[in-house]
Amino acid sequence: MSTRASKRSRGYPHPLVLQVRLAALTDDTPPRLLEPPTPPSLRISEEDFQALVVDLAERFRWLCWHDNDSRRNDAELPDLLLLRERLIWRELKTQKGRLSAEQAAWGERLLRGGQDWAIWRPQDWGLIVDTLTKERE
Repeated sequence: MSTRASKRSRGYPHPLVLQVRLAALTDDTPPRLLEPPTPPSLRISEEDFQALVVDLAERFRWLCWHDNDSRRNDAELPDLLLLRERLIWRELKTQKGRLSAEQAAWGERLLRGGQDWAIWRPQDWGLIVDTLTKERE
């Protein structure tokens, strides 16, 4: 991952994330959106898309793991592991990005094991916002 994206995920949010307005917070109250963030361009790079998703997730108190340097790990491991009241595994792709056979195999095994795995693309922005901002019932 480039320095640009890692800086974004450490306090330099993607410009679209700045449109997220949060209500006043207390320690025991989860944040909420006053208005939904603007969807990203369908032409956004995977790196910028990941920075946008991570920033939104962190604002809503998800613990996020993403590999800054996958050269030492399985390249097929999903891009994001997100944990709040549940663990979710997400593979991020651009609009035209393709899932490799190995990534598909990881997804199938996670699903068979009862895990919450999915692919997120920029067109899924509404679903992403819903998943990351709403409490699980």
